[in-house]
Amino acid sequence: MNHNPQSSDGKHDDDSALSDFLASLMDYTPTIPDGLVEHYLSKSGFQSPDVRLIRFVVVATQKFVAEVASDALMYGTRTC
Repeated sequence: MNHNPQSSDGKHDDDSALSDFLASLMDYTPTIPDGLVEHYLSKSGFQSPDVRLIRFVVVATQKFVAEVASDALMYGTRTC
């Protein structure tokens, strides 16, 4: 009897999805330049030779900025 809520097939699917995502980051052209992100990460004491990690931070940053801009737009249209 398997007491693990996630089967081995589910783990394989998650690993495969993560591998695909990380591979896609290599082909991704970010809006925010890698050098800029590396600069601010190094100022905070973080350095990594893996460009996929830098691009992951770029994707998270772009998502955050897009959500803030979207919320500001929604707020602006409700107050007018």
